[in-house]
Amino acid sequence: MSRGSILPPLAIFSAVVFAALMGGLSLLSIPFHWAYPGAVLWFMALTLFMHTWMERVAEREPALFVTRYMTALVLKMISSLIVVVAILVTLPRAQGVPLALVFAVLYLLFLVFSTLRFSARMKASRQ
Repeated sequence: MSRGSILPPLAIFSAVVFAALMGGLSLLSIPFHWAYPGAVLWFMALTLFMHTWMERVAEREPALFVTRYMTALVLKMISSLIVVVAILVTLPRAQGVPLALVFAVLYLLFLVFSTLRFSARMKASRQ
């Protein structure tokens, strides 16, 4: 896997997702809550950690890379489920349900980003 920081493409992706999120909330007349940018930052931080942790071993130890990848996906899913449950339990329904739905969509978007990045980097390293 060739060297290259995850931070620039991740920051650009996160900014685009955040802008789209704010536009979507505005179009749907959903009031702003501090947790919306917090959710984007949550997934940006998780993705940064995951990629940094996994890319260190990708070329040297492919088996360890696969193990780390699967572990990271499970940890990301479990921690995200815990956050969604906390959102639904602690916030009023009018705020909690839209935030939980946004959180689920962000989970999927950042999952697609990670998958595409790893696929492209693994393909490039084989050539």
